[in-house]
Amino acid sequence: MIIKILFLSGLVITNVYCETAEEYFRRGRGYLEKGDYQNGIHEINKGMKFDPGHGDFSVYYDLGVSYGFLGKYHLAITYLEKAAELNPNHADSYYNLGIAHLSLRQYEEASKNFQKAKEVFQGLGDTKNAQKAQEYLDGIPVLYGEVSTEPGDLTEIAVDKEVIRSFADDMCKKGYLDKAPTEAELDLFSENPDRVARLKEIADYSRDKAKDASRADANVPEDAYRHVLWSYLLTMEYGAQFSKKVTDAHETNDDTNTPAQHRMDFHNNAIGREYAEKGYKESDVLHYVMTDKHVMRYPR
Repeated sequence: MIIKILFLSGLVITNVYCETAEEYFRRGRGYLEKGDYQNGIHEINKGMKFDPGHGDFSVYYDLGVSYGFLGKYHLAITYLEKAAELNPNHADSYYNLGIAHLSLRQYEEASKNFQKAKEVFQGLGDTKNAQKAQEYLDGIPVLYGEVSTEPGDLTEIAVDKEVIRSFADDMCKKGYLDKAPTEAELDLFSENPDRVARLKEIADYSRDKAKDASRADANVPEDAYRHVLWSYLLTMEYGAQFSKKVTDAHETNDDTNTPAQHRMDFHNNAIGREYAEKGYKESDVLHYVMTDKHVMRYPR
């Protein structure tokens, strides 16, 4: 799937060279493409045992991204650094290293990797992802420069709400955000500054997946799919309680939607949490959105 959120999506699929390991890599990547990261990692690691000197950067990249999706950021960094070493021109490796370091509140390392990602993306003519990297470069000193904690204490951190409001306004002016956060979202972000980057990744990933699905098939209800997937991914990563807090904050006092649209969004957010708690795979979410009679596909 994010890159959920997300981490930049796009697991690298290439040929592998060790005939003994090939089947493990193939099966592992099959699991990863379905969002089953645990089994995917397990199979790929089996292949690595057969071929410990395997020089294909994509194997390390896929492992790094997968560990990132599971919230195992130290392991993600280990494998992504190896991928970047083997292929210095792979911008996604640096971008995801930035996400992993940011998730660990290692802001200097995050900035270095986002800067490198931006440079490589620009060299490739990929202006969209270069802009995404720049968003983080803009945001790190504004948001995280305001974080204050006791030495060694990272359990209670907060950012002043007005700092986040100012930053969000600036992001809107630059076109990085479609609309300003609600007051409830500003409260949530100020209380959870270490999760802001990941929350944005998940929201962006869900939006892009829904748009792509709707373009490919006009019958796909884009907004319904986006909300179900968004809530599903939030629940998979943070649990149902925090997921509900995030999605409720997005809907609270948002005057850009009609009452019917709000009802639909609240309803579909609950469906997404239900899918996550039932253990559905991300790759199956769109199928359920299209076939589940409980999904509200259009406002009513």
